[in-house]
Amino acid sequence: MGGKAELMTSRERLERLLGERNIGRWFISFCLLFGIPLIFLYPPFIASDEIAHFYRAYQISEFTIIAEARWPDGGGMLPRSLSETTGALTTGMFRVPGFTLDMLDDIPKLPLNPGDRVWTAFTNTALYSPLAYLPQAAGLLVGRLLSLTPLTLQYIARVCSLLTWAAMGAYALKIVPFFKNVLFLILLTPLVFSKAAVVTADVVTVGACAILSCHILRMAFGEGCITRRDILLLFGWAALVGLCKITYAPLVALCFMIPAERLGGRKRFFLICGGAVLLAFVVNLLWTGILVSNQPLQTSNTAQPAEQVRYMLRNPFAFVMVVLRYTYERMPINARYILGEIIVWDHVWMPVWVIFMLWVSIVLAAAADKATVVIQAWKRAGVLAVVLITYVVIIASLYVSFTLPRLDYVQGMQARYMLPLLFPMMLLIKNDRFSEVFSRRLDRLSTRIPSAIVLPSVCLLVSFVSLTMLLVVMYVRFV
Repeated sequence: MGGKAELMTSRERLERLLGERNIGRWFISFCLLFGIPLIFLYPPFIASDEIAHFYRAYQISEFTIIAEARWPDGGGMLPRSLSETTGALTTGMFRVPGFTLDMLDDIPKLPLNPGDRVWTAFTNTALYSPLAYLPQAAGLLVGRLLSLTPLTLQYIARVCSLLTWAAMGAYALKIVPFFKNVLFLILLTPLVFSKAAVVTADVVTVGACAILSCHILRMAFGEGCITRRDILLLFGWAALVGLCKITYAPLVALCFMIPAERLGGRKRFFLICGGAVLLAFVVNLLWTGILVSNQPLQTSNTAQPAEQVRYMLRNPFAFVMVVLRYTYERMPINARYILGEIIVWDHVWMPVWVIFMLWVSIVLAAAADKATVVIQAWKRAGVLAVVLITYVVIIASLYVSFTLPRLDYVQGMQARYMLPLLFPMMLLIKNDRFSEVFSRRLDRLSTRIPSAIVLPSVCLLVSFVSLTMLLVVMYVRFV
């Protein structure tokens, strides 16, 4: 009897350790365990657009909210030491693929010298809302007050990115009513996690999209009544997503999954949900209007947005063919890239078996989730429509802002832009019947290990292995 009692106690402890209440702690632990080494293994200023994001974050740390424009570039007057440091790290012998971390010793440790300023262009990030850079800008503000070197400032900003990702991810895991294991896996996939360790607006943008989706699911399927605070948070996260990137504003329409009776009737349902969607677009349009009234800015020196929009309006079928062609040609590749097969340009690759393992784990975790949730066919169709509309809007934005006029393909598209769509897509395969059969078979296979902890254990192991491999490939390449 004592042995059985001791065995039950061990089970309870294991269930408590791997239970849903602790998944946020596991997430923070993984972020710190793997993120801190990654910050220093990832060569400075080599990540995609990290230089431009660093410049914009530094500008905001000086409380310059709106970037300047010197046609055709956007940017600002920044300390000369910033561009000299970033230039030394991205030209000549220091450029990928020849760069290794021991070369940092040859980089001159320039003082910040904030009084010596030059015009610095960062056209592709000049349009970004300051909200997307608040964590990094706060760290840079402290670093400036301490008169740290530009290279040290970059690492300070990276630490702020990582801590922000840990906090936003843990909060999303706390509020989501189901799919906690799915979200855990997605937030720690190599590609998205590698972005959390560099200076980029993607941390706040993708984090806000994740929290928005989780908050909507909580309002739609969570226990208890929806409060005024829940509605205010819905509007707040919708506004943040819209300000960070208008291409993700259609995701706010997921709120139409919320049952009308939970919002107090059909009238309030359409008022609240429609208002949230409208708000996401309006705040971005207001921000864009402020920019245009200041000075017109664009995201590429070669693009001609006005000409491209006119071409799309005159030839809508041509743009439809661009979307279909891109989807047909790139989707199989993007299915690998979106989880992180390529980490640093074309020079650091994750093993294919890691990507396959992650896809299998994410799909299995989604299909086998034990939460009893009824997602009607029309709601699944609505989720699919929102995902597809967001996907088309992403392509359209790049076709307008980065692609040369009249081209029959889209330029500048990257798999990471589709990361916020991954979690909503998993709602399409939520299946209570499969989950019941899966749990029953697990119980038959093992009488000593509860089926409730098998899936969390697998997810933790998969994330541990994939992030370990991420550090290994970065170490092998750059050390």
